[in-house]
Amino acid sequence: MDSAAADAAVESLQAAIDALKNASTADATPPSQEQLSALCAKIKADAGKIGVMLGAGGPPPSTKEVESLVGDFMQGLLAFCATHQQIRGSGAGPTLKEAVGKTVKSVVEPSQDLIRALVEPNPDTIRHCIGQVWAGLEASLKAAHDNKGALFRALGAAIKAIKDAVREMQELEQELAEGSGGEDEEEEEEDDRDDVIRGGGGS
Repeated sequence: MDSAAADAAVESLQAAIDALKNASTADATPPSQEQLSALCAKIKADAGKIGVMLGAGGPPPSTKEVESLVGDFMQGLLAFCATHQQIRGSGAGPTLKEAVGKTVKSVVEPSQDLIRALVEPNPDTIRHCIGQVWAGLEASLKAAHDNKGALFRALGAAIKAIKDAVREMQELEQELAEGSGGEDEEEEEEDDRDDVIRGGGGS
């Protein structure tokens, strides 16, 4: 794949990400879980086809074959962005909007890396990029798709962060206490040695 075509594809995906910020269709109908699952399955399959053709280290495919694969892949990704734009525009609150933005980036950004990697194909790099795309797709299916779910997830993350901070403080206090106890023991040992020396000198 030539660099100009790769750059154009990457820019198109970036424009789709940027369009999320302007989503304001309050009456948009959010997609169903079945629709999201089908779309993710398509993108995963298209990425897998790229991996089979370019990530297996076999004979290089023709430019036309690569462009066809990338075209199918792009179609799915743009539909993914448009679908999440519906979620973000259907009366979404700030928390859900932020969550949707992160979800889209977790899929589109590694997809951009994959397309860039096709300019000078390296099997290891391509496989790594595909793995990142698949991981993003799996996470997107578990992400919140409504305000209530986004708020509960945000609260859960905040509570976990607080618990982790409290645990770290307790561990630090314990370490400080143990360190202080060790110093006291050393001081007692020094006092005992001084007593022995003074006692010996007086005899």
